[in-house]
Order: sequence, then structure tokens, then C-alpha cells
Amino acid sequence: LALWVQALFGSSILSEDSMEQMLTFTDSDIEYLGYEVRVGLGMMTIEHPKLGEIYGFTGQYEGYSSFMVYLPGRDIVIVVLMNQSYPNMSFFENLLEVVVN
Repeated sequence: LALWVQALFGSSILSEDSMEQMLTFTDSDIEYLGYEVRVGLGMMTIEHPKLGEIYGFTGQYEGYSSFMVYLPGRDIVIVVLMNQSYPNMSFFENLLEVVVN
């Protein structure tokens, strides 16, 4: 998953038009980690006060969860796969802080 995200944002997997469409975000009623989430085509974004814009997506299925983020301003990809359905979301906030510092 990390390699896919690096390739997606670092090469020409998508045309410029498709990338622009994917990263055209609209407001939503979703809140994540206490931040307003804007949604695009297969991607979400939040504006973090310390880290700037963060692109990402999460997923959950019975017994599993995933968390993928890309910080374009720092060119950092973080992927977490867990065998836990509903983890404590503050874990991800703390992980972001540790990785970028």
C-alpha cells in the first residue's frame, strides 16, 4: 500500500486530469480526529494545524482496519494495517506527530 501511494503521487500513474479530479475536494459532514474532512474521488483530506494538508483514506472490516496518509508538503507516506476493528483514533494522531517530528 505504501509503494502504491508513493507511485500514485510520485509518477504518471494517473493523467493530470484524473489526478486533478481525484484531488478536487468538497465539504462533507464527516469529522476525523477532530478535523473537518473534505472528500474527493477515492481520497479524503484534512487540514492539520501543524502538519498542513494531509491526504488519506481509512477502511474497516470485521476484525481489521487500515489507515493511509500522504503528507504532500513533506512527501511522507504512512500506512498502518491493524487486526482490530475500531482502534482508538488518538493512536493515529500521535503516530503522525511522532513520524513528522
